[in-house]
Amino acid sequence: MFYVDLSVIGTFLIIDLYNTGSKSGRVLHMLYICFSVLITHMFKISTLDGHLVELEEQYSSKSNLLQNLMEYSNMDSPVKLLIDRKTLLLVYNFMQKDMHVLKKGYNPLEIHFSYEMLHFFDSCTPQELLDVCNSANYLEYPFLLELCCKILANELSDSSNLSKCEFPFKILGDERINEEDLEKISKDFDWMNEDL
Repeated sequence: MFYVDLSVIGTFLIIDLYNTGSKSGRVLHMLYICFSVLITHMFKISTLDGHLVELEEQYSSKSNLLQNLMEYSNMDSPVKLLIDRKTLLLVYNFMQKDMHVLKKGYNPLEIHFSYEMLHFFDSCTPQELLDVCNSANYLEYPFLLELCCKILANELSDSSNLSKCEFPFKILGDERINEEDLEKISKDFDWMNEDL
């Protein structure tokens, strides 16, 4: 089947009119530039809980998975992802604020997070933060994954947080971490507090 993109034909017509030097050609050219900036391509996602979410392509490209899906799938039909709507919207809100690009083979120790980034998820519950972290891993969104790991590490490194342990980590079934388990964990990982 032969497919012609009418926007491409319109672009060539506008450029042709512009090159002839006519006033209407210049006006059309300026209008085209203005409207092309306003047009955003949306990427449709069907979430795990059955909702349809549309994300702007420019932000979605921060995720390696979404970027590959946009490149190799039909943009007209929604792509099914294993993320619930609430978590996807948290990730998308972060994508809109994130201006970082990590190069291939980056060193995680060289990443510096701004105060704003470190406190972006302060309003989230510990479970929501873990869901965002898992989603960042699933979506192959390296900066968000590194940020979530940093936030979790900060929370768990604070001994006052560790003793009240609001994070939903479990040992052996449904039991919560108790004082005895905390002491055992502290002894097992005491080497981490030593100077190198």
